[in-house]
Amino acid sequence: MRFLLQLLRRCRRPLPFLLVILPVAVLIGRLFPQLAAPFQSLGLAAVGLYLLPTIPIVITSITLAFDRLISENRDRRYLLRLVLITTAGCLLVAAIGLLCAYGWKVGSLSASAQQAVGQLIDQGSDELRVYLRSEPPQKPETPLLTLLIDLIVPSNLMAHISKNETLKILIASAAFGLTFNRVPDPLADRMRLFLTGLNAISIRLLDLLLDLSPLIILMLVASAAATINIPVLLGLLTFLAAFLSGCLILLAIACLILRLRHLRHAPTPASAQPADSLEASISSEGPDATEVFMLGITTSNSLALFSSITRMLRFEHFSEQQVDTTIVLHLLVTRAGNILYNAMAILFAINFYDLPLTPSLLLKVLLLAILAGLAATGLSGVATVPVITIALNSLQIPVGPILVLLLAIDPLLVMLRASSTGVASLGSAILICDHSSPPPLDAPPRLQ
Repeated sequence: MRFLLQLLRRCRRPLPFLLVILPVAVLIGRLFPQLAAPFQSLGLAAVGLYLLPTIPIVITSITLAFDRLISENRDRRYLLRLVLITTAGCLLVAAIGLLCAYGWKVGSLSASAQQAVGQLIDQGSDELRVYLRSEPPQKPETPLLTLLIDLIVPSNLMAHISKNETLKILIASAAFGLTFNRVPDPLADRMRLFLTGLNAISIRLLDLLLDLSPLIILMLVASAAATINIPVLLGLLTFLAAFLSGCLILLAIACLILRLRHLRHAPTPASAQPADSLEASISSEGPDATEVFMLGITTSNSLALFSSITRMLRFEHFSEQQVDTTIVLHLLVTRAGNILYNAMAILFAINFYDLPLTPSLLLKVLLLAILAGLAATGLSGVATVPVITIALNSLQIPVGPILVLLLAIDPLLVMLRASSTGVASLGSAILICDHSSPPPLDAPPRLQ
């Protein structure tokens, strides 16, 4: 059993994943297409299991983090860094998405791909261009302000948990944390102890589930390989290549940030021997962005990276409350993967309709990519794709055919969105959070 777990952990590394998991998954999908439906059902159900421990981790971490912020009341500089660096990071990610999409000229499809798109929307290849040119822009059914209020304002925490409405869960947890200082000390201390214990148990459970992530992604990739239309996939290879390029650029930036940080700070000795596989993988060189990137690919869920990233940073003695707050914000609200994806998808639609690119239009795309990414807060997987209609409607671009194309390749992009979000969150946290002094060697271990 231990050998099997070690083998699965090795498959989360770049070379085993690229040379074993992906080829085997594609081969199974093409040779046994009848397995697509059960593999997809099993894979999605397994991904849903990540939410079982992840939701308690988010609730407890953000509640305790805001409780510490109110109790200490000395983190104004941190909050200023959080706002400025997060805003600059969103703009940088959107700009990278535009540059990669422009460089790869995404949105230009071949004749066979055009015919395949026409079949997907029940149109002939000759009628497709007329359909694309003449379709009126869709109007949103509800006002944008009403939609944003419905996405943000919490009402019933248990209902939000059952519906996976992450943003409302985040806001409700922050509200609980802000009011902890109003509770009498004996009761408040017991509540903090309970939340800390629940957080530790949930992290251990998530670690066990993450060990199975290579098998889960094998089933999902096999299902996608069996069902995706090949002509459409070939026509969208430039989009895939551009998105992969953007993800690798974010990975390189995160690695550069970690490298510069190590040049400024000498490695800190651990106060105790690592207790599990994750901590054992954290060497004296500190957090590893490549490990986070591969973990995002094998889990296809940025939320599942929360405990791994926070423990990496805590192991390096960053401020725990700052780490929790920063990572929750970047993994759930300002997700770099969604912003990168939105920028490329909008430019894809512009090129698809042969619209002229102007500086003012590029600026609009930059801002709309960020706004659409924020609007997707609380959504995951394929559910984030329809949010792009907010941006396309603002630009008076027909939505229907674009959504058809994006949904066709989305199973291949979910894992990359999670990976890019994870590495961007790690790099941002290094810049935002304060690096505290390590505890003395004889200090008792703190419960994570």
